[in-house]
Amino acid sequence: MDEILIMELGLIGLGRMGANMARRLTQAGHPVIGYTRQPEKAEALVKEGAIAHGVF
Repeated sequence: MDEILIMELGLIGLGRMGANMARRLTQAGHPVIGYTRQPEKAEALVKEGAIAHGVF
């Protein structure tokens, strides 16, 4: 029997690299919590299912 492993992940920095990592992990079904100092960088990811934390 195959078991599906879902991990809750946190990323610090949602710039070019962090945003792409968060997007792929969210698409794979993992809950992603992202921290950023620039809220506009998190807006698209939140629409895709990520949870944003940071200085707003």
